Parts: sequence; structure tokens; C-alpha cells
Amino acid sequence: MSRTFRAYLQHDFDVASAAIAKAAAQAAMTGAASSQAADLEVPVEMLAAGKAPRQFFAPRTLNDTIRIQPLLTPDNYPGHVKTLIESAQTSFYMQTQYIHPSDKPGDEAHEALIIAVKALADRGLDVRLITSQFQDGGWVDKLASAGIHPSVLRRQTGVHNKGIIVDGKVVMVSSQNWSADGTLRNRDAGLIIYSAEAAAYVQQIFLHDWNNLASPVTS
Repeated sequence: MSRTFRAYLQHDFDVASAAIAKAAAQAAMTGAASSQAADLEVPVEMLAAGKAPRQFFAPRTLNDTIRIQPLLTPDNYPGHVKTLIESAQTSFYMQTQYIHPSDKPGDEAHEALIIAVKALADRGLDVRLITSQFQDGGWVDKLASAGIHPSVLRRQTGVHNKGIIVDGKVVMVSSQNWSADGTLRNRDAGLIIYSAEAAAYVQQIFLHDWNNLASPVTS
């Protein structure tokens, strides 16, 4: 698995290096000055700290032989994650920066993930979604229009995690945000870990955040 990820990283490094060399050569030929980074304006509310954690969780080492599915965007993420969502029988917990629906042509595979979560809620499963402050009122409304009611959603300031726990038996950890770019086009990586012990460890942290650090969403 490490060789597989290393091959992708080396590929991306080679592509980026070639692009940088080409841009440098073009700048030298035209005498163009290097561009200056624009100042970023960050709303004050984005800097607000979340509630203080009620507790920390010691790391856990697993010694079993575990089945693991590597995830890569733009390669195999949507299919494997949709299958994972659809496998849920009792509960689906997800913590991510945001869930942004898209109706643009070409983004259907991203929308299929949101539809799959909606189907779980419609079936009456225990569906809980934690997002960051980036899931603002407008995106809450769009998610509701996609069929996911705000009652299953809570917001937690400072969330950067991207994780899913299914039935307390399988856990996914990854870097993919739930935007069309994040699930379909960006270079992101993750793992689906088929281990009840690993899932239980992550689930206790999710439930801690749900009960103590995340706030219900009304709009």
C-alpha cells in the first residue's frame, strides 16, 4: 500500500516540477516579474475558537490483521465511498468541513454520495453529520433542498476532520472535503478501515464532539 501511495506522490511531484520549470522558463523569456500573493481577508467569525474539548483520547494501537481500502481522488473515491454509505444498516456518522451539493454537469458522482446519505435518513437510520462553520446558512438550505434535513446536522467550529463511521464497524479517514472538487477532481487520499475496534475508537470521539462541541443547526 505504501508503494502505491508513493507512486502517486512521485507522479504528482514530477508533474508539478515540470509545470514549475515551464513557468520559470516562460517568465525568463518574457521578463515577467513573479506574481505577488494577494492578501487574504478572513472574516473575524472564522477565527473564533470552538468550545474547549471536554477530554482527550489516548492513541490506540491495533495488532490484528486488518482489511484496508486505499482511497484516491480523482481515481477511486466516489465508487468506494458510495458503496460504504449504502452498506449502512443501523448508523452513519460523518464529520467533515462541509457538505456542498452541486448541480453542475459532470458532478453527478458527487451528488450521488449526498443522495446515498439522504436514502439512509429516509430509511430511518441513525444519521448524524458534523460540519464546520463553513457549512453556513446558505449551504444548510442547499443541503435541505437536496433532502438532508438540518435535524441530522450539527456545526463545530474548527473541524478539519474528514471521517465516516458505519454501523460502528467500519471507519473511513481521509482528506477529501465534500465538494465536487474534493470528491471528484482534487488530489486527496484516505483509507477505509474494516475494523470494529478502529471504528469504535473513532466513534467514541465523534460522539464526544456531537454531544459536547457541536451545536444543533436550525438554518
